[in-house]
This record gives sequence, C-alpha cells and structure tokens, in this order.
Amino acid sequence: KREGATHSLLCLVQVMSRPGEPGCSVDDALHILGGKFSSRTKVERSAEVLFKNKYAEKGAEDRWLITNEGHEALLIATRNVLKG
Repeated sequence: KREGATHSLLCLVQVMSRPGEPGCSVDDALHILGGKFSSRTKVERSAEVLFKNKYAEKGAEDRWLITNEGHEALLIATRNVLKG
C-alpha cells in the first residue's frame, strides 16, 4: 500500500542500496522513519513482507538491499498513482 509503513521501508531500502551504501537496518528505519514505526518488531514485520515478496534481500551485517522485484514494485506503485 503506497504511503504505508512497508512501502516507506521499501523506499528507504532503495535509497540505502545505492553504490557505496551498506544497505538498510532496523535501526536506520527506526531513526529515519520514526513516524511510521513504533518498535523494532514492527520494522522487522515489514521487512519480512519485503523478503516474502522478494522485494528485498538480506545483505551483510543484518542489512537489507533492494532486489529487481523491489524496484519494479516501486515503479508499478508510482504508475498506479499517476493513472489515478
């Protein structure tokens, strides 16, 4: 769901998956998306949804990286909003 917590997490994972960045962690999500998540458990639940749908994958040191499927999901969400 666009603008939901899991969508916001996927957007953050995308930004933090860029070259030179280590990926996204639970602590990053809590710090940056504090208004979307109230606990580590809620971040972890959203991350599990991303893993289940293959939108993100686990990287080194408990960090997450976006997948091609994740990029495509964000593009589709944007297209759907533009179509109205």
